[in-house]
Amino acid sequence: MAKTQQDLRITRTHRALIQSMFELLEQQSFQKITVNDICRQALVSRSTFYLHFEDKYQLLRYCLEVQRETMRESMEGKSPREFIRTFFEMIKKQESIFRHLFLADVNPELIRMFESLFSPIFHSAMEHRQKLGLAPTGPVPLMVAYHAGGISSMIIHWMEDGFQYTVDEMTQSLFNMLKPDAPECGESE
Repeated sequence: MAKTQQDLRITRTHRALIQSMFELLEQQSFQKITVNDICRQALVSRSTFYLHFEDKYQLLRYCLEVQRETMRESMEGKSPREFIRTFFEMIKKQESIFRHLFLADVNPELIRMFESLFSPIFHSAMEHRQKLGLAPTGPVPLMVAYHAGGISSMIIHWMEDGFQYTVDEMTQSLFNMLKPDAPECGESE
């Protein structure tokens, strides 16, 4: 009973901190957000914050991981094209959050964090390629880094240009670029 109660408190604290981080990112750049801001917004003490996370960067990594996992779960059984499209829709819908993370006060650590969101996706694609008997077009770690960095740069460019291209145009462009290294992207809609 006590363990369940403790687990619920941890879950509630994590939810409050995640929500606080995203609410603050709607308003200002990540660089300007402090642990005090996060705690005040979440109604959590600093000592409680530091019981769960070592700093705001670790909290942000956790937030992005939770968001990626939520998206992955919602996309199970959907085609790679649907996954890509949903991802671009999410970025456009949460434009201010992504702008405050990756365009305001550019930080190389945040860019690497963003790229790390895509690495597991491409690692899986490379493994799938090998299961199909297709040799990777290069060493897997390099191919994963190449694609993760490319998508991050593509998304940042899209935001910098004020979403000049539609979600469908972005989806098609990325879909076409991935086909040679991710054969499942060759599937029909």
